[in-house]
Amino acid sequence: MRQADNSSKNLRETLLITFIGGALDFLLAIAKFAYGILTGLDAILADGIHSLSDFVSDAILYIFVKFSYQPRDRRCPYGNRKIEGLTKRTSKEKGWWGLKCSEQADFSRHPTSR
Repeated sequence: MRQADNSSKNLRETLLITFIGGALDFLLAIAKFAYGILTGLDAILADGIHSLSDFVSDAILYIFVKFSYQPRDRRCPYGNRKIEGLTKRTSKEKGWWGLKCSEQADFSRHPTSR
């Protein structure tokens, strides 16, 4: 019984922290986009995209944590905790996509490239 209480407490804390972090990342992304558009600063817009990708990571983490704490059942007799590996892989793929997008970026508009 003690282990179930601990697991439930860990789940609540993890989801709360992830939710708060995601909400802050989302608000930060909106603020950076707005400031970047108003000032015309590409660096701030890029940072807004980065904050938005952090929000997406938080959302993915929230979903996978919820799934990983589901109790054992006939389909998953050992539980769902191994879903953590899928979460890590998703994070790595996000990093890979970030690199691919940066390779496609047009830096010719940057003042130092002239």
